[in-house]
Amino acid sequence: MTPESHASRASPASPASPGPPGVSDASDPVAAGGSVTVVVGPMRRRHLRAVLAIEGQVYPRPWTASLFLSELAQRSTRAYFVARVGREVVGYAGLMSSFEDAHVTTIAVDPAWHRRGVATRLMVALAREALV
Repeated sequence: MTPESHASRASPASPASPGPPGVSDASDPVAAGGSVTVVVGPMRRRHLRAVLAIEGQVYPRPWTASLFLSELAQRSTRAYFVARVGREVVGYAGLMSSFEDAHVTTIAVDPAWHRRGVATRLMVALAREALV
């Protein structure tokens, strides 16, 4: 039920960089004018620490680890994905399916990675999953 991983090139023109604001690192391909590969794949339990860190940054009432675990356990009606750059989780999204309907349950991107197409890649993965 889960599509294979999808990769895309994130935009190098984004004003945000993955480090602290105002700090540019020569090893950072985005700050150096390059691009990075964003890979979208299934969310696993091992991703939860990073997912919860992002959740806490972007939502005033973040989901708990137990809620995410409950959602991940419902494999027949739920699909959750993470967006990664290298080994770093930079975003995630979830989908609930029921018969011919699907509902986006959650989507979030680390604020340091906003405006780089990460959420778009996640939405594409959700749309593909909804059409299966």
